[in-house]
Amino acid sequence: MDVTLPRISGSPEVGILPELANAHPDFWNDARAKYGDMFQFRLGATEVIALCQPRHAQHVLVDNAANYRSKGGNQGFRAAIRELTNEGLSTANSESETWQRQRKTVLPHFGNTNIRPLGDLLIEVVAGHLHDWESAAHSGDPIDIGPTLSRIAIDASVRSMFGVDISNEEADELAANSEIVMDHIWLSILGSVFPQWLQLLDKNRQQKAINAVVAIATRLMERHVAGGGSDTNLLGILLDQRDDDSVEYMTEAHLNEEVVSLLLGGYEIMSITSRCALDLLLHNPTALARARAEVDQVLGERTPTYEDIDQLKYCRMVIQETLRIYSPSYQLQRMAEEDDEIDGVPIPAGTIVTILAHAIHHHPEHWSQPECFEPERFAAAGGRHRFAWLPFSGGRRACLATRYSLMQGQLILAQALQTFDITPVSTEPLSMYMGTVSRPKNGLRVRLAQRQREEA
Repeated sequence: MDVTLPRISGSPEVGILPELANAHPDFWNDARAKYGDMFQFRLGATEVIALCQPRHAQHVLVDNAANYRSKGGNQGFRAAIRELTNEGLSTANSESETWQRQRKTVLPHFGNTNIRPLGDLLIEVVAGHLHDWESAAHSGDPIDIGPTLSRIAIDASVRSMFGVDISNEEADELAANSEIVMDHIWLSILGSVFPQWLQLLDKNRQQKAINAVVAIATRLMERHVAGGGSDTNLLGILLDQRDDDSVEYMTEAHLNEEVVSLLLGGYEIMSITSRCALDLLLHNPTALARARAEVDQVLGERTPTYEDIDQLKYCRMVIQETLRIYSPSYQLQRMAEEDDEIDGVPIPAGTIVTILAHAIHHHPEHWSQPECFEPERFAAAGGRHRFAWLPFSGGRRACLATRYSLMQGQLILAQALQTFDITPVSTEPLSMYMGTVSRPKNGLRVRLAQRQREEA
């Protein structure tokens, strides 16, 4: 590794472990400002090169993607998720034949022929869960709306991909236990440079959480089969592959990994993003007023339809800007299979590189006043590098559910603002924690009131 590349060294004893354990978003932005667009750091026991320019992302994800097919196995950031999902589609280490076949399996689910049914399902799911806010709106008591937003994302994913219902209790259990697992493994990564520290972590709590997530996935599969099953949703297709002797890779173990991978990957980004989007709106009155005006103009008091989604342009911009400021997937890790060079810096084979999407999203060369919430940035396409905004990755491993995710965010905003006046309890914005993913440290407490529209 080129020793001339700037390096975040930290203290001689523990390096940058305190900063990473604190997991504050400003850490990565400050590092880019101080050390430049490429720098080195140690993540646990792994040496990593950080990449902070859109051109770096394009090089790794597109231009020389064949050299970066591996995500680095269990090294660096990757160890934080593979313990739970291993070779599931969203976390598979390399672009193997199995990965390619599974991607082809999932692709039609989010394609043009299925996007309208998904939109109709989202409208129904959002409306159903927003009813849970009515008692709080009637009483005026503060409520944490975070759990409802997680339930919406989980319910929509389960019903669309698995064709079964999931209870609020199961959704809450899934969210709580997946968070425990991610937090535990993040601390394990940080402590891996000091093995004696790992003994201090509560492994029993982690294993119980893993078992709980797997148990929920198993119940959903059993529920699917008990209900007669269907080969038109993803779970039905995967079960058919398991029972097809010609599909050798789809063992029982791989099926379980795939289901857990889809279950977690299908909800987390929009669960986090919808919470952050509402918080940003509630602390920016001008943007809130514009979003509400759009909702009133497009929807009035009627139930949304699929055709309305494209007309909710400002709501979409709010979600896009939220994903820029608070992208849950704040880094994208790859490993160089052969020697390479980026911006004149040698990248030896075996080097772990991570595209710091958070730093790119806040880079002043590509975003004016990057710390400000300005949804209008996304009013017109073009004008910036294609990889200046990459909350859903890019290239061959770009998220297949990008359109679906944005649509979900639009509908949550639109249907919430259509029905309720929402007032934040705190004047302070959400505080974020950057571990395995970037997520709020606390809930989002608000006061709700049923909207009273003036008669024309």
